[in-house]
Amino acid sequence: MSRWRISLEIMGEVILLAFVGALFVYVFVQSFSWPLGTALMPRIAVIIGVPFLIARVISLARHTVEQQERIMDTGFRLGDNSKREATNFVRICTFIVGLYLAIWVFGFHIALPTGIFLYLFFCGRVGWIGSTVVSLCFLAFIVGVYDNVLHVSWHEPLILKLWE
Repeated sequence: MSRWRISLEIMGEVILLAFVGALFVYVFVQSFSWPLGTALMPRIAVIIGVPFLIARVISLARHTVEQQERIMDTGFRLGDNSKREATNFVRICTFIVGLYLAIWVFGFHIALPTGIFLYLFFCGRVGWIGSTVVSLCFLAFIVGVYDNVLHVSWHEPLILKLWE
C-alpha cells in the first residue's frame, strides 16, 4: 500500500470542499453587484465560513487516517458497517428536508431553533437542558443580529397565510 493512496472518503471530501470554496468565491464576488441589504448575508456567511473551510483543508491534509465518528458524520466511505453509514446518511438527508419544510410552514424563527434542539437532543445525545439553552441562544442570535441589526426580511410562513 502506498502512503499517498487516497480513499473514497477523502476524495469525496476534497470534491465537497472544492465546491464549497468555489461557491464562496462566486457568491462573494457577485455580492458586490447587489444592494447592500441583500449583499450583507452572503458576505457575512463567506467571511465566517472561509476560516472554517481553511481549517478543514489543513486538518484534512495533516490527518488522513480514519477518525472517530462525529456528530454529523455522513461519510463517503463504505467501511465495516455500511448499514449504519447508510442509516446516518438517510437521517441527515431527512433532517435537512424536514428543516426546509418546517421553515416553509412555520418560518425561520420557529423552525431553526426547533431543528437545532431536535438534532442536538436526538442525534447529538445532548440533554434537554443543553439542547434548550443552545436553541434559545440561537433564537436570540436570529432576533438580535438578523432582525434588529441587519433588518433581514423573512418570508411569510405558510401557517400565517393559512391563519388569515
